[in-house]
Amino acid sequence: MEGEAALHQLDRNWTLWYDSPSTYNAEDWEKSLVPVITVHSVEEFFAMLRYMKPLHALRTSAQYHFFQEGVKPMWEDEANKKGGKIWMNVEINKNDATDANSSTKTELDKLWENVLMSLIGESLEEEGEENESQIMGVVISKKKYYNRVAVWVRDADNTKAIENITSRLTSGVALPPSVKLGFAKHGEKA
Repeated sequence: MEGEAALHQLDRNWTLWYDSPSTYNAEDWEKSLVPVITVHSVEEFFAMLRYMKPLHALRTSAQYHFFQEGVKPMWEDEANKKGGKIWMNVEINKNDATDANSSTKTELDKLWENVLMSLIGESLEEEGEENESQIMGVVISKKKYYNRVAVWVRDADNTKAIENITSRLTSGVALPPSVKLGFAKHGEKA
């Protein structure tokens, strides 16, 4: 260890998952989910950001899921059964680079990075030992007419926590003005 820089451990470990039409399994949706990497430190997180395919280069209907380690990005997971999602619809900006090989970050790429950094920085929830973490993960869905970012919460009935997280999202993540926000319990139409 001598001579090596110490890694900056995260408070919680996070796993990046991926799914797309090419991984879709109609008989068992869970098999559609591909775990990509689990990050334990700030350094691993930024390496993940550097090497993951940017959002603007994903094909339509592809999704990234960034969830607390041990929690699968599925409604059926025990940690998500009673939960819901704070969703943000992001209009597709025609001025953003659409070339999959472009290294220029789009508004969507920047929003995704800001949400992820707020998540690993634990700045979306109130601190306190009595508060069990409500955020289980975040999903980005690439769609034809808009894109969606959804922050998944553990307890859909904890309105105080949901309002607090929503407030911190709107004030701390630099949401584009065109973003529409809402909340839905898992299984409800959003």
